[in-house]
Amino acid sequence: MKRFVCMFIIAALGLALCACTHTPASVPTPAPTEPDSSPAAPQFSLIPATPAPQGTGSMADIFADGGTELGEADGVTYSRERVLYPEGADEASALFTLEYTLPVFGGGFIGADNANAEVAEYKDELLTRAAEEYLPYADGEGAAYARVISRVTRAGGLTNIFLSETAVFGDADADIKLSAMVLDAFGERLSLASAAMVYEAEPLAAQQIFNMIEASPSAAAYGDVTVDTIALAIDIYSGFFAAEQGYGVMIPAGAIAAEEQGALSFIIPKDAFYPECVGETITAAEYERLRGPLNDLAAACALDYSDFDSSSPAPYVASTFMTRLLTRGTEDTRSVAVNREEYERAYYSYFASAVPESVYSYGDGTYAEGGSVMLPVYPHADYVFRIDDAAAEGDNVTVYGMICSGTPGTAEAYELTYASALLTRDDSAACGFVLINMQLR
Repeated sequence: MKRFVCMFIIAALGLALCACTHTPASVPTPAPTEPDSSPAAPQFSLIPATPAPQGTGSMADIFADGGTELGEADGVTYSRERVLYPEGADEASALFTLEYTLPVFGGGFIGADNANAEVAEYKDELLTRAAEEYLPYADGEGAAYARVISRVTRAGGLTNIFLSETAVFGDADADIKLSAMVLDAFGERLSLASAAMVYEAEPLAAQQIFNMIEASPSAAAYGDVTVDTIALAIDIYSGFFAAEQGYGVMIPAGAIAAEEQGALSFIIPKDAFYPECVGETITAAEYERLRGPLNDLAAACALDYSDFDSSSPAPYVASTFMTRLLTRGTEDTRSVAVNREEYERAYYSYFASAVPESVYSYGDGTYAEGGSVMLPVYPHADYVFRIDDAAAEGDNVTVYGMICSGTPGTAEAYELTYASALLTRDDSAACGFVLINMQLR
């Protein structure tokens, strides 16, 4: 059954994604511009050395931990452009030159429109930075230019866009800025908090990095570094990347160690962000499989502020759960049609009872039409079921925690209400558990 449901969900999402449209953000185009269509992927290297904390291995090259590089077969090519400043300048009169090579996501990449929009936003910011921050330092007395190269990789189901921006003014030392954008399975950008699904990513990551430093033979090189100073140096939006082992955090040169050590990178295991009950009551694999369905069920309950009982589910909660499950990534469409038999099989793969007939009349707008179920598409409000503790009795597991509203890591995020959920282990269930109930407190 699990295989059937997975194939169904992928097919339903694939059909819906075909209808997605997205208009990229407008980008200023100072003249002249010289595009170069899809050159080979540029070489990308990190110059400075990094520490080798115990138990994590060498991190001399962060990109070795950034996953598998993507190319044309994956729908990723590169476009190179060159812009001369000030506007209207030619080769002879230009005071400053900007060259950048950025990825272009095409048909073989799921979520290409969203990914291209993120790249377009970065390009917009880059052009503004070149005109307003770099150009004023170009006096015409020496070479002044900025160059951006990029590389796209995939690790742990997430996509990394690594960016290296180098600015040079005459004989002065080059200014190198390393950053990354991390995209989810639909091309939407994530922060470290939203990727790890924690609401306070900085202190957790900072504590882990501090522990690595303390255990490292080169700990003395960091001086009087503290957890607080590390937390202030962490950029949870542009300073992290996905790694197969967990998440990489990049620290700018001079932020927590001597400038000559250069930029540093640390790999933090995923389980560092897990609650203490993981490994005791539930396994890490179970935790990973549960998070998505529990978040969807928490959102369905929170929107109507009601409990859920799979033996007699409220139609709104039941239908909202299914709509969130099957329309994720299709927000640019108005509705998604799913075969009714497959819809009901998918529902039964999460709950112990069949779909209540009332979901087609009194739910969230879901209705049956012949052999199909029409699912309404609406913006998915961000809700997370934060697991704080768990208790087990045989195959029954009760998880306790908080339903939180808002994207983790943003100022809008807040704790909504305490909640608990009763689950029963079942290998045939879509997430390894049958969801019995959820109670808001």
